[in-house]
Amino acid sequence: MLWRNCNQEGHKASECTNERVMICRNCEKEGHMSRECPEPPNPANMTCRNCEKKGHMSRVCPEPRDYSKVQCRNCDECEF
Repeated sequence: MLWRNCNQEGHKASECTNERVMICRNCEKEGHMSRECPEPPNPANMTCRNCEKKGHMSRVCPEPRDYSKVQCRNCDECEF
């Protein structure tokens, strides 16, 4: 699930005063999450959370694991 707000720097998405828009990671349409998507799964639209490239998930990523992207869900600081 991707929340698109103002896409501007200087504040966290949770602090943004603009209305949140939900974007499906499967069909890339607004208004629903990928688990609720009426369209069949589309691997071409999947974005890897490891290498940020489209076409595969992080668990099958051919690139080495980038642990620098791992962040605490509580404080948004890097854990490593």
